[in-house]
Amino acid sequence: FCTLAAAYIGESMEGHH
Repeated sequence: FCTLAAAYIGESMEGHH
């Protein structure tokens, strides 16, 4: 999937990198 999606999900799951 897109990088934007990865960043969005990453922040959503990990909180905020």
